[in-house]
Amino acid sequence: MPTPLIHAAVSTAAAELVNKPGLKSRAFWILLFASNMADLDVIPGFFAGDLTRYHHHFTHSPAFALIAALALSLIPWQSRDSTKIP
Repeated sequence: MPTPLIHAAVSTAAAELVNKPGLKSRAFWILLFASNMADLDVIPGFFAGDLTRYHHHFTHSPAFALIAALALSLIPWQSRDSTKIP
């Protein structure tokens, strides 16, 4: 079963593919957040006293993936020197 640690490792590897100055750090944090978005449902479970109570529901649905992809596409992927990720 994938864990947040594995999600973070994969996003770190993806951020390492970004080889432009000024983007590597930003890409790391964006990808780290994005790779763990599906597990945000543990937050309400934490307050309910059961981490898995809401796990694998809405945040693991195609609708959530679409909403997350649309939200992440709004992030300007430009550095200060106006270079873009290829």
